Parts: sequence; structure tokens; C-alpha cells
Amino acid sequence: LPALHSFLFMGEELPGRTITVLKNSFKNTRVLNAYGPTEATIVTTFVNITEDLLKTYTSTPIGYPMPGSELLIDKTNPDEKQGELIIVGNHVSVGYFKNEELNRNKFFVHYGKRAFRTGDIAYYEDDLLFYLGRNDDQIKMHGYRIELNEIANIICKHNLVKDAVAVPLKRGNEVKKIIAFIILKDQIEEKDEFKKQLFPFLEKLLPYY
Repeated sequence: LPALHSFLFMGEELPGRTITVLKNSFKNTRVLNAYGPTEATIVTTFVNITEDLLKTYTSTPIGYPMPGSELLIDKTNPDEKQGELIIVGNHVSVGYFKNEELNRNKFFVHYGKRAFRTGDIAYYEDDLLFYLGRNDDQIKMHGYRIELNEIANIICKHNLVKDAVAVPLKRGNEVKKIIAFIILKDQIEEKDEFKKQLFPFLEKLLPYY
């Protein structure tokens, strides 16, 4: 593919081994990494992953703040370098549609500009941002943001279910699969029959991913 000149990644953590494979296979291409949530109209950080960056840092950076965007680290403990990432700028959304409670928790004004609490844990090193994970039960899988509590709550709506919890199965920081543990209201012998009922039930109430 001689016309290929750039790989652009965003939405999930970019493993160093992926970068190495691409740079070895496509000698004259760039590998670019970016970050940004929908609430900040997507791209908020950006960086060209060079050989020097790969040698200098053990983790892959998510980039430098884009022009017009200020990224702050809200630390619970001042002595720690990591904290919740807050995005400030005119590109930040005005809020969620008809969800005032969530808007109060997530959006605020910082020195006259809109600001958004991302729920992402990050830190700065040499002016570069690095991503560490979430501070809630939200995960990323195949580029989609998924609320684990939402899955559990929907499972609990089934008339045979007493309680449920959904957990991510990870390799490193990458989510490979979501697993649900379920307590039934009554013991049933035909567990496979219950599964056959549950999957069509979930397909009607949850997004396909």
C-alpha cells in the first residue's frame, strides 16, 4: 500500500506493540494518537508517536492539548501526579439533553469558559498527557463507551433475575469481554433455557455492542 502515509488512532488505548508492528511493516508512515470525548466535540489532544517517544516513555501518550483547549488535572491528593482530567474551552458541549442532574455533576464554568469532568484519570509528563483509566464503572470496548451498571440494571428487569453485576475482563488496560454474574429469584434446573430467554430480552433493551 504505497499511498498509505498515516495511521490515526483514537477511542481506546494504543498499545506500544501495535505501534512497533506498524512502524516495522510500513517504514514511511506516521502513527498519530489522539484523545477526546464526545462532550468536548471529539479531538482534544494529538501527538505524532515518534521513535524517540517510544524510547522515552513506557506508556503511549495521548498527546498535547489542541489549540484553544485547556486540560487540567483535578487531584484528590496534591502529592500525586494523576487525577481526573478536566477539559476547558469553547468546544466543550453545553450539556446533555434533558439530564440536568448529570449536567450538574459533569459540566461547570472555569474562568468564564465551559468545562467538563471527563471521569478519565490522567497525568502530565513533559507537557504530554498520559491516560490511566476511569474513575467510575464506564469502560471502552471496540471504541464504544459502555456503562456496566446499565447492563446490570437491564438484566435485573428480567422476571427471573433477583440481582446481577457486570464486570470487564481485561488484558492489561484493554477490555476483551464483558461478563455478567446473575442471582436468580428461584433455582432452576434448565440454565441453558434461561440463557436462551435472556439474550433476546437484552437485545431489545441494550445497544447491540
